[in-house]
Formats: sequence, C-alpha cells, structure tokens
Amino acid sequence: MDSQSSHSHTDAVKLISNILREPAPCSKGESRKTTADNVRKTTPAPASEPRDESSETPAESNTPPAGEGAKLQSPSRGTGHVRTALWRFLVLCTEPIFSRLRDYLAAPLARSIALLHVKSDSHRRVTEGIQHQIVRLEFHSRNFAKQLTHLESQFGMLANQLARLKSQAGSVHGRIQLLEDGNSLVAGGELLARTPNGYVLVPADGPGFARFLAKAAVWEQATSRLLDLALREGMTFVDVGANVGLHTLQGARRVGPAGDVVALEPNPHLFRLLRKSIRINDMEDICNCVNIALSSADGIATLDGSKYCAVNSLNEEAETEFHVKTAPLDDVLREARRVDVVKIDAGGGELDVLEGMNHVLSSHRDIVLIAEYGLPQLKRMGIRPVEWFDRFFAHDLALFAFEEQTSAWRQITEDHARKLPTTTVAFVRPGTNQWTLLKEHEP
Repeated sequence: MDSQSSHSHTDAVKLISNILREPAPCSKGESRKTTADNVRKTTPAPASEPRDESSETPAESNTPPAGEGAKLQSPSRGTGHVRTALWRFLVLCTEPIFSRLRDYLAAPLARSIALLHVKSDSHRRVTEGIQHQIVRLEFHSRNFAKQLTHLESQFGMLANQLARLKSQAGSVHGRIQLLEDGNSLVAGGELLARTPNGYVLVPADGPGFARFLAKAAVWEQATSRLLDLALREGMTFVDVGANVGLHTLQGARRVGPAGDVVALEPNPHLFRLLRKSIRINDMEDICNCVNIALSSADGIATLDGSKYCAVNSLNEEAETEFHVKTAPLDDVLREARRVDVVKIDAGGGELDVLEGMNHVLSSHRDIVLIAEYGLPQLKRMGIRPVEWFDRFFAHDLALFAFEEQTSAWRQITEDHARKLPTTTVAFVRPGTNQWTLLKEHEP
C-alpha cells in the first residue's frame, strides 16, 4: 500500500478510535500520550470535597478544562469528521466490489452492443440485397411489359388476318352456294344475281347481299305488293335510294315503255352497279338514273356508308365517305309530266326529302308516298315519332301501314301512328283513286 493509502487508513482509524474514546496510534513524528495521562486529566475531584452540582454541570458541559482547549473538539465538528471517515472507509471497502460488478455488467453489455453492430451490418447487407433485387425485378418487369405489348400487337395482327381469312372463306362459300342455286353468276369482280324482276349486279365480295336480292320478293313484300297494286302502264315511278335497282326494275316492268322511272342513288359505287343492271335488263329507255342525294336545298354533302351496304344515309357512320351533290326533288322532277308513286328509302332523312318536294305534292293529287319508318334511325337523329308523322299529315295525307300477319295494307289513324313499330308505311290523300284502291284491298 502506498503512502497516500496508508495516510487515509490512519485517519480513518483515528476517527474510529476517538469515537470509542481509545487512543489512536500515532503516526511517525507524533508523540504518544500514555493512558495514565488521559486518566489523570479526566480524574474527578476527591469525594471529601463537597460538589455543587448546579455549578459543576454547566462547567462540565460548556467550559473545557484549562490547558486542553486546543486538544478537545466540539461534538458537531467531531460528528462531521466521523461521517467523512465512514464514507471514505466504505468507499475503500466497496470500490473493489463495484469495480468487479462494473466489469461483470459491462462485459455482456459490450458483447450485446457488438452483436447489435454485427446484426445491423447484416441487416444493412440484406436491405442492400433486397434493393438490388427490386431494381432487377423492375428491370425485368419493364422488359416483360415491352414483350407483352409486342405480343399483343402480333396477336392483334393475327386476329385481323384471321378475320380477313374468315371473311374470304365466307365469301367463297357464299359464291359456291349461289352458283349451286343457279341464281347467280360470277362476272369478273361482280356477281350477277337473278331476282323475280330481272338481273341485278352486286359486289362480288358481298354474296349475302346477292342472296338478299334473290329473295327480295319475300323479304321486301310490303313495298313489292304496294308497287304491284299502285303502278300501272304509263305511270311515273320515282325510286329515291334505288341502291342496285331492285325496286327500280320492278317499277320499270309495271309502268312499261309508256311510263317513266327515275332512280336516284347517291353512292357512286352502287350507282355504277345500278346503271349496269338497267343496261343488262334493257330498261334504259324507261329508267333515268341520277347520282344525287335528295335534300331540302342544293349543295354538297358527305355521305357515310359502306359501298357494299344496302342502306346509305347522309348521317350514318360507315367505313367510306363520299362527297355527293344534293338537290330538292322539285328541281329533279321539274320536267316530269306526272308523278304517281315515290318510294323514299333515305335511312332517316325522309323529312329532308319531304321538305324538298312541296311542289310535287301540291301538283299531283293522286300521289302515293312509300317510306321506311325506322325508329332506330329517328332516335339517332333526335326526331320524335309524333314529329315525323305530323310532317306528313300536314300535307293532308292519310296513313297506311303494312300488316305482316295478313300481308295487306291497313289505314292507321293519327292517334295510333306514334305507336307503330319499325315498318313500311304509305301516305295517300283521302278520296283519291289510290286511297280508294288501298281501302278496297284492306283485309
């Protein structure tokens, strides 16, 4: 033990000795007092001398003996030294214990911290690996998306090719059926179809349309029956929306060489087939074909419609657009000597045609108007049924509708007109010869 530790230990022993009132060992250079001296200093007075207790008590408690004031300490001061000495003694005794305890507790904590550092590094490496994998997955997903888009494009092209092959296969099958039936003949890029009213040319890639024309006498029986009923020799028939000439040929056969037929078709492709059909059937002297779209005024309009479709309209969406000239029917028929029957197939544009024929209606009292009343077309154009019928009723025309159950024409009142489904209708003036003829054939 070094000098400082020896000194501290000596001080502590001294303080404990003072508490026990025993002489403390003296350090080097310090004189020792014998026990006898201490006893002599504290020996009480002889018993023969009387003691004044009242006077001795204060002196004994408050006044120290003479000559010993420098050696004796006050109780409060001594207590402070005792506490300090005890604290130092406890520190010296417990310091090794706390040191060992600190080492015992700090070692696992240090190991735990080191382990946490190791785990943190491991987690960091795992996180970096996951981030790297995410980057790789994103890269692969982008490549997969590009490949998927490419495959979708190829599948789309393949689907289009399959659709074209299917269409071509259906067209070939249809041609074979037509040839087997003996009603059609392939002539170059067109089909020559035989109908009850003559031969008509149709697009070669539209065999379904050719079959429709071949059976038109059944499917279009409403118009066909009315033309057979209303047209006679020497009359004039106007076919608005003639298409390839199905009803044009029927009207030409009904009016004969003494009559006239005016066929109006706006679609250039169908108009070319119409003229060919008229020429094949040797009806050129009877039929006058005009490539025009009827309207309420002169001008130019855009016709939307497939060249293979049997229905064309100025407002109908289709694959091909045509720019056509428009004119009122009054201008087209300015030189006509008479007008007996007008068939209007305008795909919803009947009111425009009606507005452009005021002079024709007023000049020909016995006129018959045949129109296709189509609810889907009117709805698409925003025309209400009551409005459509009222425009015809304004010209003092009576309404007849074809009944499929009886295959006959029957007069319809104005109140019931708006309740009609999509059908073929006819308008005539009451009291005329045509009105009387229709009334006679009512069921």
